[in-house]
Amino acid sequence: MVSSFTESRCAKSAVAAIAAAAAPTSSWPRLRCWLRGAAARLTGSSGFVTDGPGNYKYKTKCTWLIEGQPNRIMRLRFNHFATECSWDHLYVYDGDSIYAPLIAAFSGLIVPERDGNETVPEVVATSGYALLHFFSDAAYNLTGFNITYKNMQIDRTSAMPTIGPAGGWGRDSGWHIRG
Repeated sequence: MVSSFTESRCAKSAVAAIAAAAAPTSSWPRLRCWLRGAAARLTGSSGFVTDGPGNYKYKTKCTWLIEGQPNRIMRLRFNHFATECSWDHLYVYDGDSIYAPLIAAFSGLIVPERDGNETVPEVVATSGYALLHFFSDAAYNLTGFNITYKNMQIDRTSAMPTIGPAGGWGRDSGWHIRG
């Protein structure tokens, strides 16, 4: 399913052309982060978000809204993440705006680049929506990120899962996730 696309106020014609070139098998509308202020709305039930090929550009601001469905969760899997530590950040919100709860902020090298990595971080947005906002400064740049997402049905008969050390990495939350 091709996702719908929200045009950027900064580069409307270029962004619209990129959206029109989106591959029909992907929910990624080929958002190019070097179009400062670019934004995309992803409506597919699964897909991926990336900053684009090669290193991301300097002075970048990109936003992706991944729209889900009610009574579902949005699972984000960080397959690759490499940004300038403490200067370039990716913020993940559990909802459809920056006013939703901030559930993760990433900077630096998060996922080692090697085959068979089984410690790939995941983030779960329980609202069924996720807003991702990437910011880079004017100095150093790296290879960026590749994040897959999946909107999933969940059986909320047990306690809410938590992410990270507070929830005890690797503990069974008791939730039942269906694809």
